Formats: sequence, structure tokens, C-alpha cells
Amino acid sequence: MHTPLTDVLGATWTLDATVNALAWSGRQAAFALSDGSVAIARGGWEGSPAARLRDGGGGVELLPAVGPPPPLARAALAPAPCLSLTSAGDDFLVGSADGVLRRVNQDGQPRKLAKFDGRPVTSVAWSKAGWACIAGGAVHMASGQALEAIIDPRALARHGGMLAIAHAGGVSLRDRGTTRLAVGGSVRRLVFSPTGGQIAIGMKIWRVGAGAPVVLNGAAGEPLDIAFSSDARLLVHAGESGVQCWNLGPGVELDGPATPLGAVSNTPALAVAFHPRRPLLAIAHASGAVTLGLPRAGQTLLLCPVDASPVHSLAFDASGEWLAMGGAACALVRLPDLLFREGARSGVRESAA
Repeated sequence: MHTPLTDVLGATWTLDATVNALAWSGRQAAFALSDGSVAIARGGWEGSPAARLRDGGGGVELLPAVGPPPPLARAALAPAPCLSLTSAGDDFLVGSADGVLRRVNQDGQPRKLAKFDGRPVTSVAWSKAGWACIAGGAVHMASGQALEAIIDPRALARHGGMLAIAHAGGVSLRDRGTTRLAVGGSVRRLVFSPTGGQIAIGMKIWRVGAGAPVVLNGAAGEPLDIAFSSDARLLVHAGESGVQCWNLGPGVELDGPATPLGAVSNTPALAVAFHPRRPLLAIAHASGAVTLGLPRAGQTLLLCPVDASPVHSLAFDASGEWLAMGGAACALVRLPDLLFREGARSGVRESAA
């Protein structure tokens, strides 16, 4: 199938701003924009695209939308760019360059949570334990506490009661009120595994509570994006050298380097996202193309064409049925389960009906 799936199963909205971050809450995708607003799109609407089995078992038929998607809900939040975004239960947390952290509901209605006197909120993380954000060179907590001992914080990741902080001295893990240094060296990307048992720290992997972090064999420079598979057995990096994959599954020594599985793609990539239930990987290539496939299979579905506006952010909703994409525009594409159960075996066909 050569037609991009966004043309058949997707919706695209042209923006007069750039997407700086995106996140899902339920069936709503929020996009933090460079003009100080947040755009919210709904995955699924009356007449939205679908797929069905062809009569006689002749493969899968794609059914384009019979009606346009609803317009984006657009909320103007700040006179300066929105820089950071995360889901927070049924809502979203948005940090902006005007130094305000806001909670935004799914209708786009904002409420101020904290103000930092014009110090940009460059990163925000949330769990049921509360929020944390970086503003003005310090880490701030929902309790009102500022972690002044953390020098030059750059990124946050949160899982349950654990908060990982990338900073000038490396990465610190704060857990139940105690803070310890996890790794030395300066990094800008860190991600918890879905189980919280591992943290990807730039070119290293750390198994929480199991000794020092270990270097990922063959890692080709600091990644632009990092993703774990839903079972935490695979880890991928996106960067200038392409997309690399490592095996973190059973049998891998806890105190040894992760097993490299080689390159998924050898062309520069800007973002990656794993499907939450299937071993499928979405890749945003620097060429503008977005593809979806098994990490090692070589066969992919084309979601966005080459030479489209580059996508810098990718995220699946919790069901895996919708993928959100953000760059100079924002888009949603529907990926029904039927597409993967039958499509690979029998072929995918388009229908005007």
C-alpha cells in the first residue's frame, strides 16, 4: 500500500504555529503550540474513518471518513510559547515561557497551578503522587518544595512515587523523599519503562535498585527520542544516525550491557513511539515520512509521505487505536486492530464507500 494512511484513515489540521509537545488523555490529544495556545483534537467522531473485512475474505477494506473531523478546540493560554505538556488524569498540564504552569481540561479550559515570575516552565511530569516541573533552573514540586540542590535541571520523568531528574551532574532519582545520584555525565533525555523498573538515560540503561547504569552497546550519540516497548523488553533510540534497538528481555545480565539488535532505520529520525499493546514501532523520519512496523521486520506501513512537513512528536493513545503526530501541523491517524490481524496476511485495500 503506497497511499499514506493519513490520507485514508487520518485527519490533519494546518496550524499557524509549531507543535512543541503532545500528550493524550483518554480519547483527546493535546498539542502545546509555539504561539502560546493549546490545540485539542478528539480521536474518533461520527463518520470517522474505519476498516472492515471484505466480503469473501479478500483482505481488509479501508473506509475513509464520511464527514470532516470536528475543528480543533483551541485555547489561548499565554503571550509566550507553550513549552511542555503532559497528561494528568483526565486533564493536561501545560508549562509555558511566561512562567506559568496550568491545568487544562479536555474542553480547553485552563486553571493556573503555579506561577514562577516569568521563569519558563521547560519540563513537566505528573503521576498520582503529584506534579513536578522545571522552571528558572530549579525543580518545583506540587507540595511547594523546590529542589534547590539540583543544579541546572534539564528533563524530568515520573513513575508512581519516583521522580527522575536529568541535570548538569547526571541523573538523580528521588523516591519517597530520598534522592540519590543514578549516573554521572550530562544527559537530556530520560524515560521510565512502562513497569518503572528501568530508566533509559541517554546512552545508558539503569535497572532501578540493581546497581549502576550500564552503557548501551553500539549507541550512536545522545538520542533525540527514546521509547520502550509495552512489555519493556525492547528499547529504541531515534537520532541523527537513525533508529537503534536493544533487547532488555529475560536472560540479559543485570550488570552487563544490553544486547544490541541493530538498526531499525539508518536514516535520521526525530521521534519514535511504541504501540501500547502490539510490538509495532512508529518512526518519524527527518525526511518527513512517518512509518509503522515491527522493529526488525523490514516491512512498514507509510503513515505520512516523504517530503511532508517533519514530525517532531509522536504518541499513541492508551488503546493504540489512534496515533497523534505533531510538527508544523498536527494529525491523527486511526489504526484499528483489524488492520494488523488481517491486513498483513491478505493485503489492505482502499474503498471509496
